[in-house]
Amino acid sequence: FEYDALGRKTTLKINNVVDSEWHYSTSQPWRLDQEVRGRWSRSYLYDGLGRQVASVTDLESALSCKDQVSYEPSSKDVRITDALASVHDAKCVVQLTTFDEYGRVFQQFDDYRRTRERGR
Repeated sequence: FEYDALGRKTTLKINNVVDSEWHYSTSQPWRLDQEVRGRWSRSYLYDGLGRQVASVTDLESALSCKDQVSYEPSSKDVRITDALASVHDAKCVVQLTTFDEYGRVFQQFDDYRRTRERGR
């Protein structure tokens, strides 16, 4: 692994070839914006409290999926544009995370709305 001056993981090399990269926000340096590995990348959306509320995985990087997704704080839901209407065609996976009143992860939903609840 390689790390930057702030001690954040930035690069994973295998046999001196870059395998994975991590990119952080320039305005909020503690915030991970994107992970890149090969042809796919995963970007993150955050709520007003700085909690990671959604991830958008772009499987082929042909369409900038993160630019097609927004977080709606009032409904605590993710909104997508028409370009992402077909998960198969867009090759993007959107995952939403909800929190309980103590700030702990409560549920995670993917595009197919299968829930992954804690303890089940």
